[in-house]
Amino acid sequence: MKTRWIDTGRVNSLHSQCIYHGLGYAQNGRSPNTIVLAQPETPYICVGHFQDPLTELNINYCRENNLPVIRRQTGGGAVYIDDNQLFVQWIFQPKSIPHKVENKFALFMEPMIETYKFFGIDAYAYGRNDVHVNGKKIVGTGAARIGNAEVITGNFIADFNSNHMVGALNLPGKSMRSEVGKGMNEYISSMSAELDVVPNFEEIKAVYKMKCKEIHGMDFFDDDFTKKELWHIAQQDEKLSSDSWTFSIKSPQKDSRVIKIHSGIWIGHTEYKTVNRKVEITIRLKETTIDFIHIEDYKEDYLDQYRKFERALLKTHLNEDHIKEKTESFFMNYSPDEMSLSISEWVEALMMIKNEQKRVSGGT
Repeated sequence: MKTRWIDTGRVNSLHSQCIYHGLGYAQNGRSPNTIVLAQPETPYICVGHFQDPLTELNINYCRENNLPVIRRQTGGGAVYIDDNQLFVQWIFQPKSIPHKVENKFALFMEPMIETYKFFGIDAYAYGRNDVHVNGKKIVGTGAARIGNAEVITGNFIADFNSNHMVGALNLPGKSMRSEVGKGMNEYISSMSAELDVVPNFEEIKAVYKMKCKEIHGMDFFDDDFTKKELWHIAQQDEKLSSDSWTFSIKSPQKDSRVIKIHSGIWIGHTEYKTVNRKVEITIRLKETTIDFIHIEDYKEDYLDQYRKFERALLKTHLNEDHIKEKTESFFMNYSPDEMSLSISEWVEALMMIKNEQKRVSGGT
């Protein structure tokens, strides 16, 4: 399979996103399948196509730390990107890519996995579109139809700045911010975390190219962008740098917030308000099970009961029947005026997090 190989080297942050967008829109029936390698020069935050940056991000933090916000045209969540990451971008003819989504991602991830293994990292596919090592995510991928092309993207991560990632996110409450920080450190990895000596990007590019040849039989030819493609990339530079594009998605204000750390790991937070009380709940989910929970209110009442209630809810499935059963059982030892909220209110508060998780994950 003849495949064009374009190594752009270091490019500005905006350009690192606009390349695959521009190539997608420039694609026609005669365009070659293309793999682009790009390293952004400076840090930025990239949000998904359907995300509202004002809802997802701490915009003040981004501005204070010189982190431009770019909204891409592929799905997924907000990510922190800097020059410790090497982008791999496939812009292919649709007929060259499997129709089934899981097969599409498997095709893309296999040479990345084998490249990691070459350098001594025991990487493996996890879920539909992640690459893991030792239970931690080391690659996330995304895909979309852009213009007439099938686009799939991923990256090799030499190092990951979890402090900037956590700081840039809109995370209500100290407990949620703390848990997201712990989750990033516990469930996200990088080459520097796995290896004593990290290969440079030129070494990684050479091995990745070799693995694409070995696994998929790709017959590469080195090339550059055409004039038409450069025009489309410039158009995307203009579009993706405009506030009218970046902030065009408007999400309603919500009392609940849910962040996906990686497949199966979620951090959720909600504020449940009654006439006389506001209770905050932060939970960590492993799949559908409550793995951590913290309850607080500003009056700091009922703290002893809250700690006992938290222990009672651990390892409970976050669904209405299980939560109601556990809450009713717990309330056999307490009268309603000893627990700030009623049984039905506790169930409603916790299910607000579940409902937000469903929304974020597309209904699953």
